[in-house]
Amino acid sequence: MTQTAGAPRSFLEEVKDGVTPRATLLVIGVLALQLLFIASYVGALHNPKPKDVAFRVVAPGAAADQAVARLKQLPGEPLDPRALPDRATAREQIVNRDIDGALVIDPAGTTDTLLVASGGGRVLANALTALTTEVEKAEGRTLRTVDVVPADAQDANGLTTFYLVVG
Repeated sequence: MTQTAGAPRSFLEEVKDGVTPRATLLVIGVLALQLLFIASYVGALHNPKPKDVAFRVVAPGAAADQAVARLKQLPGEPLDPRALPDRATAREQIVNRDIDGALVIDPAGTTDTLLVASGGGRVLANALTALTTEVEKAEGRTLRTVDVVPADAQDANGLTTFYLVVG
């Protein structure tokens, strides 16, 4: 059936004219990219668990070795613990992003200090706090957390830059 000049066209004919194979492929490609993006986030963030996090222990002599050995035995190997000579070195390494946290053990008391950097990621800082609190509790000790590099007050979760890049 041929169309005469000026005759109204059906909706289907209009769509066929307006939707080219190139446009169809572009839309399908964008949808596939979005689905892959969603799948990657669901896969990566649905149940995050720390694994081999750079972590240091500051304590005198044998206490450091014992703490490192105890932390290495945690199920799932969440930490990569090693000893450091002093608190200042631990703080400097956290500020430089060489490590993610440090446990400073006070052999004279029952309260130890955890050094973290929420500015490098609040989720990781919270995970280290929860994990270390559990370990300290099992030892009959308490934990005080010190955030040596706090997150920006205007971007507490540190996501502004991330979303800017993704956008």
